[in-house]
Amino acid sequence: MNKEDKMTALMIDKARKMTDLHRARTRINEDPEDFMKALRFADYHHRNQVRKYTFMPYITHPIAVARKVSELIGKIVYVTDKTVAAALLHDVVGDCDVTNQDIADIFGTAMAAVVADLTDPDKVEGVNRAARKVIIRNRYQNDACLEACIIKLCDLWHNHISIEKYDPKFAKQYNIEREELEAVSPMKLVKSMILERAPHFFDVPLEFQYHKDRG
Repeated sequence: MNKEDKMTALMIDKARKMTDLHRARTRINEDPEDFMKALRFADYHHRNQVRKYTFMPYITHPIAVARKVSELIGKIVYVTDKTVAAALLHDVVGDCDVTNQDIADIFGTAMAAVVADLTDPDKVEGVNRAARKVIIRNRYQNDACLEACIIKLCDLWHNHISIEKYDPKFAKQYNIEREELEAVSPMKLVKSMILERAPHFFDVPLEFQYHKDRG
């Protein structure tokens, strides 16, 4: 393993420890193997990808989203170990050489349905950004399950923190798109439900923990 590979491995290990996902297993009431299998699967398929702006290993993003989702276990009835696992998998179909059928074969059809709701249509159908946003809003308005809504809210928030910090010009457009999506009925309802049970849920910027030690 060369110096660059060792540094990448260390960053992944540090990100996992900082997000406390392993400790989150003690708060999961169903089969913890769903979580561990999803973590290994996502880690492998995102292994050659990095986050935009920070160039951190991409796996730090699904880990951060899953960590945030796991904080709702015991507060929102829809959030279980399978929801946390789906959060870990939320980008594998769109960003990796993975199909929704692969998810169904390995994790079951219920998990595959949640991941399908979370997969960006442009990465599957080749549509432009504006058309994609309309498709996504319609999906969350009409079809997306509540688990997908919860994961998507955590995904939007985590991306928002990074974009605000590193690309303030694009942040204006992103925030408009985010607010439009969060305004559709199911998303609005789910966000209100979260804030009712955890008023400060979205207060702490998740990516701050990745930046503060970097100088």
